[in-house]
Amino acid sequence: MDITFISNMLILFGICIVIAIMQRKGMMTAKRFALILAAYFLYFTTSAINAVDLSMSQRDLKFEVLLSFGISVFVYLMARWIYGEWYSRNS
Repeated sequence: MDITFISNMLILFGICIVIAIMQRKGMMTAKRFALILAAYFLYFTTSAINAVDLSMSQRDLKFEVLLSFGISVFVYLMARWIYGEWYSRNS
């Protein structure tokens, strides 16, 4: 297995533990949940793209930045919605 994959899975496992601890202590909010997931997916995207090609041109670098930004915004919005569905106050 690749070291990038192993590090990503270890970080994901650590994030799951942190989210579970924060949820249990009542410290988790929709914004925190979304920011944690968006940060992880930003790291995951960046490490996955950089693992493939280390010598990127300026055009590829701009594409990576735009792709990472788009994924982060999408994950943030979806994570807030998912957290709201799971832990809505109306239930």
